[in-house]
Amino acid sequence: NSEGLKQKGDWKNILFTESSNAHLTTLEYVIVEYGGSSIGMIVYESSNITLDNVIIQNSATTGIFTRKAIACKIKNSKFENTTIGIDFRNFGSGEVIQVDIENNTIKSSSSYGIIVNYTDSSVSHKLKISSNEISHCTRGAGLYIRGEEAIITDNTFDSNELNALNIDLSLTVGDETQIIFERNTFTSTKSGSALDLKVTNTEITVSKNVFKLNNAPTDSQVFVQSFGSSGGKFVMSNNEFDSNIAGTYLIHFKKNSLCSKTMSFNNNTIVSNSVQNAGSILYYQMRTDCMGDNDEIKFNNFTNNKVLSGTIISTVFTNSESTLLNRNILNNPNIAFEIIFDGNQGTILNAEENFFGTTNSLSIMNKLYDYFENTLKGYIRVNPVLMESSLESIAQNVAHNLISHP
Repeated sequence: NSEGLKQKGDWKNILFTESSNAHLTTLEYVIVEYGGSSIGMIVYESSNITLDNVIIQNSATTGIFTRKAIACKIKNSKFENTTIGIDFRNFGSGEVIQVDIENNTIKSSSSYGIIVNYTDSSVSHKLKISSNEISHCTRGAGLYIRGEEAIITDNTFDSNELNALNIDLSLTVGDETQIIFERNTFTSTKSGSALDLKVTNTEITVSKNVFKLNNAPTDSQVFVQSFGSSGGKFVMSNNEFDSNIAGTYLIHFKKNSLCSKTMSFNNNTIVSNSVQNAGSILYYQMRTDCMGDNDEIKFNNFTNNKVLSGTIISTVFTNSESTLLNRNILNNPNIAFEIIFDGNQGTILNAEENFFGTTNSLSIMNKLYDYFENTLKGYIRVNPVLMESSLESIAQNVAHNLISHP
């Protein structure tokens, strides 16, 4: 600029067009800064993108903006102080699109960290995002994906303002879409959900992730919505939730229309979390015409969680009599009910072989909300009840204690 001081937007962008030689679209060991007066500081209209050990910082707009990427590899690079770190949009059609984003740092974006927005449902997309650090994004998600197949592993999401990760597959076409989401860490999300998923005919695995010290005062820490009419499976297993704060529900599963998608919530540890408003730690909300799916809630450890206000509050809430709620530790003295069953009168919830922190029959009955508290609701069947408080013992099917609860 005229004063000789570096400022964002001092220049426009580096543009790679469709006619650019594919061998000349690689950037390695360079620093790109103080540009981006329009669209992005680096703009790709070409089919191939390779970045390795690149620093992209202080952009007035996006760090990287793409229009027609077919093959993209971004690794070992740093994106800082942009509006959006990496923005993939408006992909061309007719070819498989492969995107690999690995071992990068994306920090202090004023909006999103990474956007991958597939707009052509006829194209096959393969996305791999691994070992990245995404932090301090303010007005948008740390990572936003709208598209198909994705493998998201070993990333750290820290101190993002809104959703740490938002995946929208509600418009996906096809029966073989797969999302694998494993070994990621969410910490210190400030005001939105750590994980927000909208899914359709999709197989999703959410496993071995850590959610700790996140704050969502008006939202759930994990919110999963199902759309569509057929297919798919959602598995959430071996995750850790520790010392998080949520608005009404810590974890919220909602089936809007996808009746044939099965959901499994197994082998998770949920300890010392708080829900601020009258609600539940785990809320399983199903349409009344989706009650035959045999969803599972098994082998989880719910211990020392709190719901800070309200009277009809619970550790686990479900309205589906086909939910199998078995072999969990449900030991939360500061929550009025361990289980609320909102099924219709005459239905029965299978909640056998759980440990309630006590073997006293009356104490256990007082922790259940069903027909005996509201005659319009169904029954909870808890016999037999486990005496053991160890998940290892529960898995080995050891000693039972039968109690008198119809």
